[in-house]
Amino acid sequence: MTLLRKLYEKELKNESVWDKFKIGLKKLSDREELSSQVRAQCELCDIMNAWPAVSWHSQEYVRYFQGKGGFPSRDYVVKAWDLNERVRWMKRVWRDIAECNSGKKSAREVYPDRNSDMIAQVIDSVEGDLNMMFPVNVRNNGRISNLPEDCIVELFGKFGKKGVDVAPFGDIPRGILGMTQQIIDQQELALEAAVTGKYDLLVRAIACDPLVMSLNDAKDIAYDLMAVEEEDLPEKWAGYWKM
Repeated sequence: MTLLRKLYEKELKNESVWDKFKIGLKKLSDREELSSQVRAQCELCDIMNAWPAVSWHSQEYVRYFQGKGGFPSRDYVVKAWDLNERVRWMKRVWRDIAECNSGKKSAREVYPDRNSDMIAQVIDSVEGDLNMMFPVNVRNNGRISNLPEDCIVELFGKFGKKGVDVAPFGDIPRGILGMTQQIIDQQELALEAAVTGKYDLLVRAIACDPLVMSLNDAKDIAYDLMAVEEEDLPEKWAGYWKM
């Protein structure tokens, strides 16, 4: 979320671009016709003093736009969270994949507006030593200095003949750091639950998700997941069903 701010500070030597940027966002957020997603970006930037560069993913991991504040009429819901629309979208995606795999449709028919492919661009950058920049998931290894060494982070890297060069990022500011660490803890707990087959760790992992608002909900979600995946779970989970 701090990417644009860091770029401004580095390239423009701390000129007042960031302040002007936030003033522009404030004017933008006052427009009544603004979509809920853009309004959420503006509000996050205003409070956290950092721009959520990948707004869709930012909204996936915060609880502020679920309409569960003290005044529901004021605390709007970001439309991207509409469950029924999400379900319909997932069904369309899997239908498109099935039709492509069966040969009924080509990828061009399914995605007519896609005139480029990131994989092709990455290959082009590597073979031509172009050092083009793409987001990449890598082991942290100190790139973000106040996150664990072994967590996976998504940063921009330059792709060239020598491979991928992902530059150090520095610190994540407090507030955003806490939200990020919560996701890391959730992922670590989910991994430990999968490896050990411990149901209580599975519930704890789900309870640590910032969008889970109730401990009873966490238990129910864990139960539903176990029931759906029962036939494919390894034997170590059998103890749960004996409970």
